Amino acid sequence: MNIDSSQPGPRDAADEPTDVNLEGPLSLESTDFLHGRIRDLETQLQLLQTELSSAHDRPYRNRLPATRQSITHKFEIGHHEGYITVGLYEDGRPGEVFLGGAQK
Repeated sequence: MNIDSSQPGPRDAADEPTDVNLEGPLSLESTDFLHGRIRDLETQLQLLQTELSSAHDRPYRNRLPATRQSITHKFEIGHHEGYITVGLYEDGRPGEVFLGGAQK
C-alpha cells in the first residue's frame, strides 16, 4: 500500500490533545476535535476504497507450480525444425510458452 504524505492521513498520538474529556459534557473544543477526526477518518477511508478498487484492475502474478503439465508440438517450416512448449497451470490455463528451433 502506498501512502502519499501530501494527503490527509492518520494522526500521530502526539498530535491529539490530551485534555479532551469524553466522560463529561462535551465542550466546543472537544466536539471540533471529534468532527475533525471523523473527517480525517472519512478521507482515509475514501483513499483506501479507491486504492482497493484500483488494485482489482491491476495485473498480478500467479506463479506456476514447480512441477506442471506441458504440451510440446514439433513443427517444420521449410528446412527448419522447431518446437513449441506450453506450460500449464493446474486448471489447464497456459502459463508459459517456449519456442525453440534447430536447422536441419
